[in-house]
Amino acid sequence: MKNKTLIGLLAASALLLSGCNGGGEESHATGLSTSGDPESSETSTSSETSSGEATSSAEDSSSAEESSSAEESSSAEESSSAEESSSAEESSSAEESSSEEESSSAEESSSEESSTSEAPATNYGSEEAPLTVAEALAIGKEEATTHQSYSKQAVWVKGKVIANATTGNGGKVTFDIKDDLDDTEGLNAYNLVLDGDLIAPYQNDEVKIFGFLELFSNKYEVTSKGDTTATLKARTVGTSSITAPENEYADITLNATSGLNGSQFTFTVAAKTGKVVDSVLANTDTIEPVEGVYTATIKGNTEVTIVGHNEGETVKYYEKVMSNDDFTSGKYLIVNSDGTVAMKDCIDQTMLRVAVTIADNKIVSNEDMDAVAFTVDATAKSFQGPNGKYLAHTGSSNSLNPSDTAKTLNVTITNGSVVIKDGSYTLRYNGASGQERFRFFSTAGSVQLYKLGE
Repeated sequence: MKNKTLIGLLAASALLLSGCNGGGEESHATGLSTSGDPESSETSTSSETSSGEATSSAEDSSSAEESSSAEESSSAEESSSAEESSSAEESSSAEESSSEEESSSAEESSSEESSTSEAPATNYGSEEAPLTVAEALAIGKEEATTHQSYSKQAVWVKGKVIANATTGNGGKVTFDIKDDLDDTEGLNAYNLVLDGDLIAPYQNDEVKIFGFLELFSNKYEVTSKGDTTATLKARTVGTSSITAPENEYADITLNATSGLNGSQFTFTVAAKTGKVVDSVLANTDTIEPVEGVYTATIKGNTEVTIVGHNEGETVKYYEKVMSNDDFTSGKYLIVNSDGTVAMKDCIDQTMLRVAVTIADNKIVSNEDMDAVAFTVDATAKSFQGPNGKYLAHTGSSNSLNPSDTAKTLNVTITNGSVVIKDGSYTLRYNGASGQERFRFFSTAGSVQLYKLGE
């Protein structure tokens, strides 16, 4: 009996060793951290032993299994609880970190928005609230204090046009504005691009312009600088007067004395006894009658004038030169590109000009016109003024430098537009208020030539 018991114990031990290894591997495979409890292994083998001892072994095994199961359950619960606690702590930490980051990001975003909202404006004035001319001049006097210096920022300015705009190369326009036409100071709008479908403004129009302030020859201009293009941004049509001064050739009857720029008016003309009406003009436009009625367009303050002569009188004219082939030696009037004034003499001085009346590309020869005519040598291409001096330019600035000897110039005439150059400088008229003069400029331009007929 003892031998049988001993054999049974040896067999159980062998199975115990085998079960221990199998349990350890299974525990690792299922992710549990147990290492093969001897009591559990003993329980695995006791079911194969004889009946008396097997009962005791089974009870022990059951107790051991319950104990092991409780321990494993407790261990698993502790592990799960630890993992959940760790996960909760990590989640809480992540949430706190995310909350801190979001808070920091929100603070930084708020700081950036605040910084942006406090950034200085890039222009003086705005399209909705432009500066007055007086306000713009005050800025210019503060920031642009030397010749060809600029304001720190571009400006939006509104004002009234004091004389019809002149149109230069590329369709750019130049004109002067004031807050009130009676003001002593104003701004020159220089070489402005027309925005959209705007047209060149007339006297009495109200405009809104954009560009940099520049001090040029003691006068403030709104002009282009760098990437900023000076632009006419808006135009409000003004009301202008219509007049017909008394003249020696005809009586004029107007149907209106004022009207909106761009609108039309009518009038009649009756020649006086012994007089001949050669042409009728509204400002510089020649007007032809239809069934005895003249119709003209209001372009700023408009004046109706008559060109005429006495019956039986021989009339001579200065006629417009249209091409290089028409350029021959003789007496010439040098007229600005707009056809309003003629150069008075070969002197670099403001206001040396005389008004001209052009009709059918002709200017009537009279005492006033003959006094300002230049003598032209077409072969030498020289222009001698009434004072005996010749047109010339020297130096590197805009000027007229009269010469005592004939100076050969470069003359090109295309469709009545005359370009007269000395080197890289071009003769043209500056119509800016206070700067009215003929001189050579570094910028492009042109004049008109009218030659006295035989």
